[in-house]
Amino acid sequence: MTDFVRPGVWRCEFVLVLPPDLGGASFRSVASFVMDFVLYARQPEVNLRSGCTAPESKLLPAEWPTRAVMVTEPLGEPEELETLHVGTQHVNLWWLVPIHGAEYNLIQQQGIEAFHALEEASEWSLADVRRPPLV
Repeated sequence: MTDFVRPGVWRCEFVLVLPPDLGGASFRSVASFVMDFVLYARQPEVNLRSGCTAPESKLLPAEWPTRAVMVTEPLGEPEELETLHVGTQHVNLWWLVPIHGAEYNLIQQQGIEAFHALEEASEWSLADVRRPPLV
């Protein structure tokens, strides 16, 4: 989990949910990926919102077949956790979900709803970075 601040805009926390063995990756490679994503998300052209995606990248741990990333609201969490209120600050909670290239393409072409429909019909957990593609 990491804190992200874009000056003058808002704060957010990223959560990367993984299996206990980190999908076969080392803690160092996972932490490096999260930090790389934070740097990516700080770019002025990146507009974080539910369903936004980052294309396939070699920056994700090599042990994972999932090479792209989807940002989504917390899945399976109470709705009130989507935005945390700390004093006068509002902190958005975003899940980082590693996805396959075919899933990235589906989201780009048909939208996040198409992906979520496949995910709901699947028996696989999105936390399993070694799952087969849903597409």
